[in-house]
Amino acid sequence: MLTIAKQIPQKSIFKEAENYKKWLDGIEFTATVFSIVNTIVCYWLQYPNLVQIIISGIILLFTTGIFYLQRRFETIYRQAEEIRRDGLIDNSFNTALANIESQEYYDTESVDSGIKRLLANIHENSFYSEQIVAYMFKRTEQKIIFVFILLIIMAIISSVTSQVFSAILQSFLSINYLGSYLKLRDLKLKLEQIQHNCKSIASNIKRLKTKTIPKEQQAIIIREVIHYETALAYTSTMFDSKFYNKINAKATREWKEMQNRYY
Repeated sequence: MLTIAKQIPQKSIFKEAENYKKWLDGIEFTATVFSIVNTIVCYWLQYPNLVQIIISGIILLFTTGIFYLQRRFETIYRQAEEIRRDGLIDNSFNTALANIESQEYYDTESVDSGIKRLLANIHENSFYSEQIVAYMFKRTEQKIIFVFILLIIMAIISSVTSQVFSAILQSFLSINYLGSYLKLRDLKLKLEQIQHNCKSIASNIKRLKTKTIPKEQQAIIIREVIHYETALAYTSTMFDSKFYNKINAKATREWKEMQNRYY
C-alpha cells in the first residue's frame, strides 16, 4: 500500500464500480441542483401544464436513474470485495483462491505467513482505511449536513406549492445524503476500534515470545477480520484515490513505525 501495486486481483472490477459511483454522484448532484432551482422558480412562477408534465417526467427519470445506479454500484462493489477478500487470504496464508496474485499491495511480507500475517494485513488495511475515511469525513461533513438541511427545506416548500414529484425527489435525495453521512461516521468509528484491537492483540502476541499463537488469540484475530469485513460490506464506501494520495506519505511513515513496533 506504499506504492502503486503491480498486481491487484480486484482492480478491474473495482474500476467498474468506481465508474458507476462517478455516474451516481454526477446524477445526484445534477438532480439536487435541478430540484432546488425548480422549487425556487415554481415558488414565484406558475408553469403551464405541459411544462409541469415535462418537469415531472424529468424528476421521475432522475429518481429511477439514481435508484438503478445505486443498486448496480452496490452489486459490482460487493463482487470486487469478494475478490479482495480472496486476495487477502492468499497473501496471508500463501494460498491461490484469487485468479491473480497480488503484488506489492500489502506491506507485510516480513511477517510470517499464517494467522499472524492475517492480523498484520487487517491492521494495515484498517489503518489506511481509517486514515482515508477520516480525511473524507472531515472534508465532506459540513457539506453533507448543509445539503441535507437545504433539501429538507426545499421539500417542505415543494409540498406547500403542490410540487409533489419535486418533494418526493428532494426527500429521497436528503435521505441518501444523510445515510451517506451516517455510514461514513459509523465506518470511521468502527475502523478506529479495529485498529485499537489489532494493536492490543499484536502486543499480547509479542509478549508471548513464541511462534505458536494460542487458539484464543487466533479466535480474537478472526473476530477482528469479521468486524473489518462487515464494516466495509455494510457501508459499501468507495475510497477515492484523490483522498488516498493526500494521506499516503504521512500514513506510510506511521504504518512503518507501527509495523516495526508490533510485528
